[in-house]
Amino acid sequence: MADDKYSSLRALDALQSRSLEGKREYVASLEARGDEQALSLLVECLCDESAFLRGLAEGALSRLGQRAVDALLPHLTQGLWFTRLSVSRVLGELGAREALAGLVEQAGDANRSVAETAVEAIVRVAAKGQVVSTARALHRAPEAVRERVLAAAQRAGGEVSAQLARTLGDRELMAARADEVVGEAPPPDAHEGVEWELLTGREAPVGAPETETPERRDPD
Repeated sequence: MADDKYSSLRALDALQSRSLEGKREYVASLEARGDEQALSLLVECLCDESAFLRGLAEGALSRLGQRAVDALLPHLTQGLWFTRLSVSRVLGELGAREALAGLVEQAGDANRSVAETAVEAIVRVAAKGQVVSTARALHRAPEAVRERVLAAAQRAGGEVSAQLARTLGDRELMAARADEVVGEAPPPDAHEGVEWELLTGREAPVGAPETETPERRDPD
C-alpha cells in the first residue's frame, strides 16, 4: 500500500512538472511570435488563476516593450484584481506614461495589493525617464495618492523623489497645456548653478545663484 501511494505521488509530481513546462513553452512561443494575436493571448494569460502563468506572461510582455502597451491599457482599470495588478506591474516596468492616468486611479483602489502595486508602478514610470508626465499626473491626483507616491519614491531612493518634488513645485509647468510641455527633464535644482534661462526660457527664480565662471589663472 505504501509503495502504491508513493508511486501515485510521483506520477502527480510528474504531471505537475509537465504542466509547468507546457506553460513555459506556450508563453515562449507567443513571445517569439510577437504579433497582435500573440499579444492578445499573452494578456489573456494575465487573467488566468495560475500565478505562475501570469508571472511568465508578465516577463514576456515586458520584454516585448512598447508593442505591449496598447494591448495592456484596456485591462488596467477593469477586470479581475490580480489582472489589474499584473498589468500595472508591466506598464510600470515599460515606463508607459500613457498609463499614468489609469495608474493614479488604481492607486486609490480599495484592494490594497492593487493600490500598492499601482503606486510602485507610478514611481517606476518616473524612474524610467518620465518625471514631468508623472508629476503632472500627480498634480491632478487626490492628495492622498500624491503623498503615497512621493513617500514610495523616497523609500526607493535615487534622484526620483527630489525630481518629482521639484517638478511638482513648478507651478507654470503644472499648469501648462500638454502641447506646451517640450520634454521630460525636470526643472534644475536652484542650487546646482545651472543656467536656468537656457534650459527653460524663463527668468531664474528669486534666490537662484548665478552660474559661476571659473577664475582664470596666469601660468606660472
